[in-house]
Amino acid sequence: MTALDGLTVGILGVGRLAEFLIAGLRRHEGGPDILLSPRNAARAERLAETYGLTIAGDNGELVAASDLLLLATRPAQAEAAVA
Repeated sequence: MTALDGLTVGILGVGRLAEFLIAGLRRHEGGPDILLSPRNAARAERLAETYGLTIAGDNGELVAASDLLLLATRPAQAEAAVA
């Protein structure tokens, strides 16, 4: 059991950093529900299939549905990701 059990964690970004975060969150049984950004549809679908995740319809939906939001983008992309 972790402090994140029962929470929904939204991840903005679906690159390598996002995958490292997902893998870490999935190490323990239970844990949070994870909702992915649809930014790169093919990559988001691969991560969703690999880790059993859900893809949000858009970033606004991701933010609204998340108890905790993780920003997993390059610094130069961060402002656009949260706009």
